[in-house]
Amino acid sequence: MERELLIVLILVVLLVVGINGLLVLALRRGKGSEHIRLWQQAARRAQKPWHNEDEQLEALSKIVKELKDPDEGN
Repeated sequence: MERELLIVLILVVLLVVGINGLLVLALRRGKGSEHIRLWQQAARRAQKPWHNEDEQLEALSKIVKELKDPDEGN
């Protein structure tokens, strides 16, 4: 049990170090800003995965509300 836990821990550490190493290399090659922008977009999407759909549904809801009761919209 301890051996498997140690292997998993080592793999996680290697993964984190590897990702950070790749980010440092990307920054040194001048492509860092592009990669950082992509990571930021991915983080925003992970926080609100249905943001675009929610906005579209809200707009549709307003349109339907105006169609149902046109006097209230004015």
